[in-house]
Amino acid sequence: MPRQRAKFARKFVIVELTAVRKGRCGRKRKTTGRDDSFLVRECKKNRKKTSKQLWTMMSERGVNVSARTVRRRLLTAVMHACRPLKKQKLTKQMKAKRHNWAKEFQIWTKEDWERVSYHFITHFLRVKVVCSVSVLHYM
Repeated sequence: MPRQRAKFARKFVIVELTAVRKGRCGRKRKTTGRDDSFLVRECKKNRKKTSKQLWTMMSERGVNVSARTVRRRLLTAVMHACRPLKKQKLTKQMKAKRHNWAKEFQIWTKEDWERVSYHFITHFLRVKVVCSVSVLHYM
């Protein structure tokens, strides 16, 4: 048997023995492509919306799906869940302190700043996050 014939026969046998899905098997989807694009559009409008809020919007449209399905549809559209970073808001006193500090050190030169050493003096636990406090010491 010539080589070309053997290659062709091998390819033919491999293709014939593999299971090929037609794409129509399994449970029918409850959402259409239009519903999925609506979800993505609403999520992009406001990234802080939760899956529950998006779920209520879908149920108002007449699409009866669970919040978990909404999350799955967003994952297929590469819209991963994000948690916002929690950061302390600055109070008026904190802003005033920062302003006064900036005014005080505004006239410092590069040489003045080179004589400053940072010392990490303590660690403390605040809202499940370990933080370090640094203190300026002028030599």
